[in-house]
Amino acid sequence: MEGIRLSSNLPDTKLIISGGLGYDPVPNAEVVAGVAYILGRKPESLLIESRPRDTLEEAKFLEPFLRGSPFVLVTSAAHMPRAMDIFSQGGMAPIAAPTDFVLKKHVNPPAGSFFPTTGNLNISKRIIYEWIGAIWLKITRFSEKSQ
Repeated sequence: MEGIRLSSNLPDTKLIISGGLGYDPVPNAEVVAGVAYILGRKPESLLIESRPRDTLEEAKFLEPFLRGSPFVLVTSAAHMPRAMDIFSQGGMAPIAAPTDFVLKKHVNPPAGSFFPTTGNLNISKRIIYEWIGAIWLKITRFSEKSQ
């Protein structure tokens, strides 16, 4: 939604939607493109890339379209540092537009907020996933340099 909103406010821009098959039989890019069409985006204003299975592949497939020009990178706040690193290391110039924030700083934390909840377990899962992704990225880069 944020990518659709931003591109609607930036005339003469193309909205690039990427994301391949995950656990769903329909690539994520096609699902998001369907929402963009419903919200009034014209097919010619979209570039849909449904092959990538992860962020490394997204950067690889999108590099020919993005190299040489700044672009707005929209992804979850938890994933943004790793995504920015991947696209920047690929010679591209992303501008971060994080979404889907999961942590809020409260002036007066709600009662019971210090007790474990299933919601907090899900947040921990997302953070651990990003830590593992960052470690895997470092291992991959180190391995490529060693060859």
